[in-house]
Amino acid sequence: MQYITEETEQNGIAVLLKLVDGDSILDTYPVEYPECGFGGCDLIQSPDNSMVVLALFSGQSDCAFKVFKASEGKLVLVFEEDYSFGEAIYMWSSDGRKLYQIVDSYLYMDVSDFETHRVGTLNIFDVFEKSKETKEITYDFAGFDLDELDFFRMTFTIIDGRACVVMPNDVIMSIE
Repeated sequence: MQYITEETEQNGIAVLLKLVDGDSILDTYPVEYPECGFGGCDLIQSPDNSMVVLALFSGQSDCAFKVFKASEGKLVLVFEEDYSFGEAIYMWSSDGRKLYQIVDSYLYMDVSDFETHRVGTLNIFDVFEKSKETKEITYDFAGFDLDELDFFRMTFTIIDGRACVVMPNDVIMSIE
């Protein structure tokens, strides 16, 4: 089985999440067109492919997501987070229990008087416990030529089986 999306603008629906097995559509979950607009979506599957994140983007710097699992050929909504301000990137923990989200991960540099500056918010969602932990991400910019760092985007990676955030000049911050 696999998850696919189909964007549509019919009947107030922005996107359809589909659970597919071969040529057969097993189930469909419609996502209504949000009040803040709809700019697109991404799918991020858990490491064992048992769950998927449907990440929604408004096109106006707002993001939301829904986590689904497949159960007996049906899409089951497991967890969701409503729209909030900021661009977001996502990654699953290596065991598939937690979902990591960085919001406001673009940094437009105008911090010449500062050595440390907030660069984003790391949200850690336990999709089974339905809990959320939030951490501010800051970075020490001492020694950087700020004129050459117009902006950057942090990314996630796995190093030695652990989830990490990659920051400027490939500085690594472990989050597991």
